[in-house]
Parts: sequence; structure tokens; C-alpha cells
Amino acid sequence: MAKKGLGIAIAESGIGSVLNRYSLRVPLNQRSYAWEEAHVKTLLQDFSNAVNNADTTYFLGTIVLTAGAGGSWEVADGQQRSATTAILIAAIRDHLFLNGGPNEKAAANKFSQNFLLEFDERSGEHKPKLTLNAEDNDFFVKAALLPPENPEYGKAKPTTESHERIAEAIKICREHVKHIIAQYAKPDQAKHLYDWIDFLKDAAVIIEIRVPDSFNAYTLFETLNDRGLRASQADILKNYL
Repeated sequence: MAKKGLGIAIAESGIGSVLNRYSLRVPLNQRSYAWEEAHVKTLLQDFSNAVNNADTTYFLGTIVLTAGAGGSWEVADGQQRSATTAILIAAIRDHLFLNGGPNEKAAANKFSQNFLLEFDERSGEHKPKLTLNAEDNDFFVKAALLPPENPEYGKAKPTTESHERIAEAIKICREHVKHIIAQYAKPDQAKHLYDWIDFLKDAAVIIEIRVPDSFNAYTLFETLNDRGLRASQADILKNYL
């Protein structure tokens, strides 16, 4: 359920649902991908604990989106969680495509279209559902988002520290997918990966805060900072409500 006021909308969403519904873009002034190995592994373990307890949702925190050009939304806060989730979905897609039959390949293509890359009929190209900053985006797309049938798949080489962190996240997520299915017989493995996609879409929950433009988003930060408080997203949410 969403609440609206002063042009701001607040809603509870699955993080996969956010990737599915929007074209997201990290602003140019945002930092590059920063999560280290420990951050990625902690997130995946938390996801596993929630998936194994079917009645549990996992709360990821907040994501702040500001209205951008052409109907896109800019990620004012939440890049790391969004990018890591996209990397995990890509790892699931790749495993299904490379190790499954026709049904699994069809599912892999569906997940790619829904969460990772969407076809733009005007340009004739597939564009990322989540675009990172200028330093990271090309590597992110080529290393994580491209499907296995693409000729450029697996050929991207990291050239910056943030690229190295993205590459490490990709490696960790691929190993995690192997861990997910290791306990199941092969005919049952795809089903459990589908369960993970459902979890990421609906039960890995974030509070989604949408504001009309970046000015409004940063006004929320500045209001708190001017009062000598650290502008955490929890503070922002409390302040707005």
C-alpha cells in the first residue's frame, strides 16, 4: 500500500518487483559499487534464512527514487542492494540457461527480460533495467547482465577497484546458486531457483520512497543534517511521516 503527500509516495515492495517495474539509473554523482565480499555474503545468508523459513519476509531497508528523464527513476539511495540483487538474479538466470532444458531456458529468458535487460524497440537494443554510474555501467552490463548466448558473455575484464568488487559479487552469487541447488536432485533444482525468484520479487521487502525530483530527495537529507542529525533513511522516513 502506498501513501502520498507533497508529491512523495511511500510503498512497501519486493526489491525484485522494483527492478521489474522501473527503469532505474544511478546518478552520475553517486559513488561506484562499494560492497565488499562480507556485505554480499551477509545479504545472501540473510536471504537463505528467509527462504528456508517460508513464512518469513526479509526487510532490506529503504530505497529512495527520484523522477528522472524519459520515465526513468534515479536511485538516490539503495544502489548497492539493488545491484547485488540484480547480480544474484543474473546468476540464477545463467545457471538455468546453461544447465537446463527448453523450459529452463525459456524461464531464464523471462527473468532476463523482467528484471535485467529490456528490449527497446526504438533503438533495437536491450537496455539494462538498472544502469550504474559512468565508471561501472559498461562493466556491470557485460560482466553481470548479458545472457550466456551473447558473444560478449564472460569477456569483460575489470579495470577499477569497483569493477573488482562487482566481479567478486558475481563470483559469490554464482557459487551461492550452486549451494542452493546442491541438496536437491536435478529434476527439482529449477523449481527451487524459481522459488528464489519469487522470494526476491515479493518477499525481499524494501520501503520504496519516490519523490518528484532530486531536489526533494536531498531536501529531506538537508532538513535533518541542518538539525545536527545523521540523515539515515530511517530518520528520513520518520521525518516525512
